[in-house]
Amino acid sequence: MDKRQIPLTRLAEQYFITCHTEGKMASTLRGYQEKLGRFVSWCDEACLADFSVELARDYITYLQTAPKFENHPFHQSNGDHMSAANVQNHVRV
Repeated sequence: MDKRQIPLTRLAEQYFITCHTEGKMASTLRGYQEKLGRFVSWCDEACLADFSVELARDYITYLQTAPKFENHPFHQSNGDHMSAANVQNHVRV
């Protein structure tokens, strides 16, 4: 298989396995899964070949306009957007 055709979902799964085997804390793994999972869901069926600077910039723009607490289990969105620090945390993973 051409490595460029590997789906981002599969790459994310491999990343989580690697983080687990490296002994990352359960809370760290949950955070990574939440943030990277959001990116993979946003990308839909993207593969490694689709990854580009433009795609990353589009995702950052999406995060900057995303409602605060979107899909949060305890808090309801009040119409505010994500803070710059939260956007940075999502992108950093």
